[in-house]
Amino acid sequence: MNILILLVSLLTVGTHASMSSSNLIAKIRCFSPHACQQDRIQVINKAPLLEVIIVKRAGHEAWLQVKNGYDKKIAALEIRKRPGGIGMTLDLVRSQRSIEPGAVFEFRVHLGNPSRFTEEELKQEPQIEIVVVMFEDGTSEGDLQGAIEIDGRHRAENIQMGRILALLQEAIESSNTNSSEVLERLKKEIAALSTDEGVEEVFRQSSLKYAITSEMNDSINGAIKSGFHGAKDVALYRVLEIERGLLLGGGAQLKERLSDVKEHFQKVFGGK
Repeated sequence: MNILILLVSLLTVGTHASMSSSNLIAKIRCFSPHACQQDRIQVINKAPLLEVIIVKRAGHEAWLQVKNGYDKKIAALEIRKRPGGIGMTLDLVRSQRSIEPGAVFEFRVHLGNPSRFTEEELKQEPQIEIVVVMFEDGTSEGDLQGAIEIDGRHRAENIQMGRILALLQEAIESSNTNSSEVLERLKKEIAALSTDEGVEEVFRQSSLKYAITSEMNDSINGAIKSGFHGAKDVALYRVLEIERGLLLGGGAQLKERLSDVKEHFQKVFGGK
């Protein structure tokens, strides 16, 4: 299953009257008269205390508003959608937006482009499945495999980010005053980081925590590898941002920006 790690803007709003259901058929409220292609979306919820309040659709996207009915902070949600069978993770910890107990928040799910669906998929009613809820304390409710995948991906991200933090520190301490050369070397070093080294160890750690069956192996290993890849992608993006915004000849400015990025990564992922 392809996992899409989304940087989602979550909007915390006030308390609303809510309805809870493990299998909700929601009427859609369109943003424009021509936006809706179908008039219903099925929402399957495996986390019964995560209350689905509103589902609405605009074009190829659905907006869900849900309420955290648990007594713990929500750290992540795993979502699957059909047609297409694609999975996505709302990683709230990484975006530093954990959902407090009782809070109402909303997020969007891209339903896919019908022009890319098969004839059989076009006949299917749109479906969104809330597979698992992960809490800040490491516990979860819902699908076990989804929880294992999130846990493995987080472990892999942390390992890879540890390597990236070391490279950032080397760049900060570099005696080279040529900003372009420092950034070019840093990009190459990050791009060269292995996405295979550590996969077996993360899987071993996950297997000590969870009861993993042989049928789960491929999907869990894929999630772990996506963690190693994802950390690299995030780091390269931030370095490119520095490169685009850096003024010519700003050696001291470069080190300041690199230090800011390092501090942000330490805050989000941990590490030194």
